[in-house]
Amino acid sequence: MNIAIFVFIVAMILSIYFSSSYSISREAQRAFDNGDYKLAFELSSKALEEDRYNKSAFNIQSQSRQRINIGNFISKMESNYQNATKILKKPKISQKELLELQWIYDDFYKEYTIIGFLNSPTKQEKEQIEKYAKWFYELNSQISKAKGIY
Repeated sequence: MNIAIFVFIVAMILSIYFSSSYSISREAQRAFDNGDYKLAFELSSKALEEDRYNKSAFNIQSQSRQRINIGNFISKMESNYQNATKILKKPKISQKELLELQWIYDDFYKEYTIIGFLNSPTKQEKEQIEKYAKWFYELNSQISKAKGIY
């Protein structure tokens, strides 16, 4: 009787391990480990379509989504930083450009307030995010001072 239970348990473990959902999940993990978060997200989503109880795929999907969200935020803030820097390099900033800087800051602030709440940044990501936060908060301070001039 004990052997039958053992065989049954081993058969269950092997059927899970070799199921297509778990095979795809392992591919997703490799993609995640290689930093290909988009592929990891796609593969883990596919694994979950086959087995919605695949905990491994669920975890990979969640972590991949977070890395993608944070990567998108950092890319967007880099673009906003570049745009703001171009304006700030001008010898005189018009009211229209000042308004544009305000929009750039507002865009940063809106996304910054939710990025950490909905995602768990790694130490490196957090450092990048905080670097931009410091810069954009200083920008907002400069905007406030400039508004006093107009």
